Amino acid sequence: LARWYPESGDEKRKADARFEALNKIANEKNLELIDMEHKCCGAFSIRNAIDSEIPRCDLFVADLTGLRSNVMVEIGMALHHLPKNRVLFYMQKADVVPGMNGPVENPPFDLSGYSYDRIVDSSEIETLVKRRIDGILNEITSNEDASSNKNSTTKSTKNRQKSSSDTGQTDYMTSS
Repeated sequence: LARWYPESGDEKRKADARFEALNKIANEKNLELIDMEHKCCGAFSIRNAIDSEIPRCDLFVADLTGLRSNVMVEIGMALHHLPKNRVLFYMQKADVVPGMNGPVENPPFDLSGYSYDRIVDSSEIETLVKRRIDGILNEITSNEDASSNKNSTTKSTKNRQKSSSDTGQTDYMTSS
């Protein structure tokens, strides 16, 4: 999860609610939610965490609220390492963002070609974003099932070939 960490006020309350909604989905789906704020502490390097965690994730969720530069870097890494359909964005209008003049309600133009969910409050994460996560998980499961069936067919063929060769060496049969 790439997101903005406001320090106080209404924006912090909304950011915490968005995180809790996503964390609830992760728990329901038995997914590991890696949030860099909770991953990093003390002398731990966030860059090392980003470099190691993003390439190994199955799906990547970015909260575009606040348009933070660190989130944009993480999005770039995710788009480099993952299929585009496994990178999810959502955004809630932010009224007060340090360094910005006025409210922020649209993603940067270079992300405009990607699909994102515009949310009004965190409860919409549990519907809109969850629906997209479900779609990705179904696709991953379908691909794994198809790959598993292909490997099973290959294994069965190999096993039949080895069994009919009269070698008597059943330990020679290995799964690929």
